[in-house]
Amino acid sequence: MNAGNIGRPLRAEHVGSFPRPPRLLRAREDYASGKLGKEEFKRTETDCIRDIVALQDRVGIGAITDGEYPKTSWREFLFEKCAGFDTEPTVPDFKFRLYDGTELTYPGEPRVVGKVHRREPLSAEDFTVLNGLTKRQTKANLPAPSIAHLGGDRLLDRSVYPDRKSFLADLSSVMRAEIADLARRGCTYLQMDEVPIAVLCDPKNREAVKGRGEDPDELIDNYIVAINDSISDKPAHMSVCVHLPW
Repeated sequence: MNAGNIGRPLRAEHVGSFPRPPRLLRAREDYASGKLGKEEFKRTETDCIRDIVALQDRVGIGAITDGEYPKTSWREFLFEKCAGFDTEPTVPDFKFRLYDGTELTYPGEPRVVGKVHRREPLSAEDFTVLNGLTKRQTKANLPAPSIAHLGGDRLLDRSVYPDRKSFLADLSSVMRAEIADLARRGCTYLQMDEVPIAVLCDPKNREAVKGRGEDPDELIDNYIVAINDSISDKPAHMSVCVHLPW
């Protein structure tokens, strides 16, 4: 455990991803195309993480992150590293506009085609790398279970999951296993990114949910239960914060 893993809440910490440097983006493209081997790619990735750790240390950020550099995005690694999800995204139900008025385009969540279980560590291996690069307080990141249900019940294969509660229960089980793994690796501070609850604060989005035959207030309750189930077995020395973006 790092000596700095004490004293929360912190006055200042970074939330979200840092912009990927061009060097890392090029390396990821070359690795995906087969031009770069895994060992060299991971070495470049670690070098970039070391740089962003040094930046946070220099400006006095209270909880150091890896900028989510090892992840495809803040949520996709959940679908990539768990069994049970289709490989193709769906068309999203919600539309979001940026400050300049342009519409944000993003892929919807994949369909659920089998029982969901953790096939490999989601963030724990990334955390091990981060924890070896600093003596300061470190923070791991996971998406809340609800992100896999942002597209609603239509994503579920009813022969696998007759209802959303059983689906969310399996996702919470994935998170409990991941949190236990993180704890074994020395993690004492975890951030869970809860997007759908924030999305459901918008009246237009609430109407969209009602239009697909679901109750937005019931969804919020389901999502809160999923978070609580996810952290129910966390060790006493681990703090968990919930990030509500938007």
